[in-house]
Amino acid sequence: MRQLAALVLALASPLAAGAQGFVESVSPPVAERGKTTRVTFVGKNLGAALDVWSSLPAGALGAKPESSASDKLVFDVTLSADA
Repeated sequence: MRQLAALVLALASPLAAGAQGFVESVSPPVAERGKTTRVTFVGKNLGAALDVWSSLPAGALGAKPESSASDKLVFDVTLSADA
């Protein structure tokens, strides 16, 4: 298993009234190459997320949003076999 690259959430809309989103935890902290892992982000003022950003090369990581709330976001994250 490889540790996930530093992840930054792409928010669907601007945060209301200057409230800044903050991710407190990411679970699990690792994902396996060539497989899909359900990743949960927990925090505050997260908003509705569309995607996950990473420092991996384009196409190495795919993310499908599964659910979102102001305090919890869930994505199915797929890493390419050569990520």
